[in-house]
Amino acid sequence: MKNNLMKITQKILFHNKVLRIFTELIITAPPIVLTIWGITHEVSSMDLQLILFKFSVIYLIAFMFLSYEYIYKLKSNLLMECINTTPKGAISIIKNKISLLCTIAAIETLVLILINSIFAISEGSLTIQYLMYIVVSIILNIFLLSVTGVFSGAFAALKMKKIPAYLLMIFITVMTSRILDILWLAFYSSTNIDIFKITGLFELTAPSTNWTPNTAFGYSMLPYRFAAIIFWIIIFTLGIILSLHKINKRKIKSVVCIILSIICIMVYYMPSSKVIMDQRNIDGPNADYEYYTKHEDDITIEKNNFNITDLSMEISTNLMLKAKVVIKVDNKNLEKYKFTLYHGYNIQNIKINGEDAEFNRKLDYFEINNNKHDKIDAITINYNGYSSRYYSNVQGSILPGFLPFYPMAGYQEVYDLNYQSFVPNHSDVNINFDVKVSSMKQFYSNLNENDKNHFSGNSKSLTLISGLYKTITIEDIRVVYPYPDVKELSKNNIEKYIKNFKASNIDNNKIKTIIILPSLNQGEFETVYSDNNYIISRWVVDIQDDYVKSLISKHKLELYYCIDAFENDNEYYQETKDYFNFTILFEENLKKYDKTVFYEECNKYLYDSDDERTIDEFLKDLLEVKQYA
Repeated sequence: MKNNLMKITQKILFHNKVLRIFTELIITAPPIVLTIWGITHEVSSMDLQLILFKFSVIYLIAFMFLSYEYIYKLKSNLLMECINTTPKGAISIIKNKISLLCTIAAIETLVLILINSIFAISEGSLTIQYLMYIVVSIILNIFLLSVTGVFSGAFAALKMKKIPAYLLMIFITVMTSRILDILWLAFYSSTNIDIFKITGLFELTAPSTNWTPNTAFGYSMLPYRFAAIIFWIIIFTLGIILSLHKINKRKIKSVVCIILSIICIMVYYMPSSKVIMDQRNIDGPNADYEYYTKHEDDITIEKNNFNITDLSMEISTNLMLKAKVVIKVDNKNLEKYKFTLYHGYNIQNIKINGEDAEFNRKLDYFEINNNKHDKIDAITINYNGYSSRYYSNVQGSILPGFLPFYPMAGYQEVYDLNYQSFVPNHSDVNINFDVKVSSMKQFYSNLNENDKNHFSGNSKSLTLISGLYKTITIEDIRVVYPYPDVKELSKNNIEKYIKNFKASNIDNNKIKTIIILPSLNQGEFETVYSDNNYIISRWVVDIQDDYVKSLISKHKLELYYCIDAFENDNEYYQETKDYFNFTILFEENLKKYDKTVFYEECNKYLYDSDDERTIDEFLKDLLEVKQYA
């Protein structure tokens, strides 16, 4: 009986000329077009995924309309009356039709997985980890999306007439394609209401497809995305059940569907570290700029009156960063201890010497009250949370040293609004770090690794990353890099750039580790950061110049840019006069000094971290020295 029903469903699909051609196009056209485009443009497998996922809504639309027309044929051909005379006839044939369409979607998915894997093999980036990523991401973004189309089309065919059904399918297409994001953003800007919390449940396609691919993370396949797609599959399944089953039989199935849909909603709305690179201000790359603009007048910077000597961390990164930090300080008898911790991390509790301590939290800062004036042996802090850009989740993590994802002594400047960038924070003295990460993924750090994901060492800052990374050692420098970025970060390119770096006339012998980050819309000070014996960089090209720039204090960088523009780009230099208020002093010094001598004095000033004069003060002092010489 089942075989006969399957033959009937296949006959309806493949003997109808329109349905047959449409099905053949779905199966053959996308893989062929994708392969030809990939070969002719010499793209990487990650670029291939970008195009595939960018237009993945086409699969939803195609399977939704195919499913609708395919199942609607039962009504138009008056087959329902005949089928309903057999036990479970309608239910069985609908099940078989849906199964056949899901099988077609599965075949399509396997073909796309094979194509992506072949491209990865040809470029030399395929690993077991990357293969698993390719498989899961295509299942999520193509197969489950296609299945959603199948079930929504089937629901529309069974419950609605043609015009309402097409209106429903058009509505689903519009809501899931993200073309209304500009409207939602405008609504948020005018009302300050986060409409994305509601519309996000309709966002079934992969986020961040309008941005440069994050080669260390890939495209999001986090639990909340599975929850959103499966939620709608269950909802449409519920509608199909209510359409086909008798009242007494559909109760249990309906209750099961409702329970499963509630679980999906709970998973979707569970706080988590998401990776969303689009124009939204809530969770996207602009979130920090919006936050610090709003609280600009409330930010306090206060020099620390103690230093952290030891810091041990136990962290996990499943939905978000969860951390237990134990701190030892050098000044053990203070009444208050002030720390900096990024505002996205929520403090659960703080203990001094094992006893609960009072604390006050505001923005990126918190103050611990040592009411008993005890001699501090250890401060224990438990917290969790996430950053909108520097994520920490089950798929990957980027926790750079300049981000206060662990407590830093004093009230430090965290973000520069003028440069729209996090500032290069680190401790004034070396800290003895001991860090344990609970994760199945391999983590990498600027510290030495004792066992898997157990790091320790002395440094002024801590960096932790995980994801699609590899390491390579060139001339005693360990380079940690996102290996799917085969265009810039091939082994030959890395070797060439590191050799150039080592051969440059700058003092770089202390650098032992270089960590390359993917594109995250980094600000000025986030593209390169150096501390102790390691560098974090967005690029490896010309890393020697980036390293030199990273050695300059933030408030002196404008002088560095001014000299560079004066020497290399006169047009840009003329533009700098509009916003660099020291160019008159700069030109006066050039008139009174030999250029070589003047630049030598500038370099001394730029690279002397103890010289805290402003650029104006430095240039005025130089003029006075020349005047009295």
